[in-house]
Amino acid sequence: MSAPLFFIFNVNSYAYDLKKMVPSGANVNVDHFYSVYEDCSPTGEIVVRIKTQPSHGKVVVKKGTGYTNFKPENPRNACNTKKLPVINVEYTSENNYFGNDYFGLLVLYPNGNGEEYYYNIEVK
Repeated sequence: MSAPLFFIFNVNSYAYDLKKMVPSGANVNVDHFYSVYEDCSPTGEIVVRIKTQPSHGKVVVKKGTGYTNFKPENPRNACNTKKLPVINVEYTSENNYFGNDYFGLLVLYPNGNGEEYYYNIEVK
């Protein structure tokens, strides 16, 4: 019997710089993370840690549900049509703050891969 196949986002550790634009004072889901088998069941627990807190707001990491975003050629593409367990990342700026903010995350996947994400937030 062969071992189950995992969705592997990357085969090594990577760092990503992302830009987001959010309204001042609003709670915005800026990202979410998932890892699923071809039958859309979760592969295991994803750990998301805040590496760098924002200076002008707050980041909350919590379990929730959301949609995947697999390309049409991916066998998991059918998972895009249903809500699945995800780890949501929410950002809220200080009230009446306008300008730039920044935070960093470490994401550890059940298959042993890890990624760092750095968010440059433009608060409008």
